Amino acid sequence: MLEEMGLYTETVFVQLLDEGTVVFRPVPAIRQEDGTYILSKTADYDPEFESWQFVPGSRVVCELGNAFDQTALIAVSQQE
Repeated sequence: MLEEMGLYTETVFVQLLDEGTVVFRPVPAIRQEDGTYILSKTADYDPEFESWQFVPGSRVVCELGNAFDQTALIAVSQQE
């Protein structure tokens, strides 16, 4: 659906909080012209079940890092 509007998603990994270890959730995100990403809501997003470091709709800065034993875009900070 986003592709039909000329918007293309990439997968960004967002850290889950309160897990007892470092855990990431793959999240679809829309790349912006300035290189930031807007996080989309996953179909199973439930803030009562998972606490994301950055919630859907957040504009985030990403860096390449390691998630699931692969190089991936990791959300590292929120941009206002």
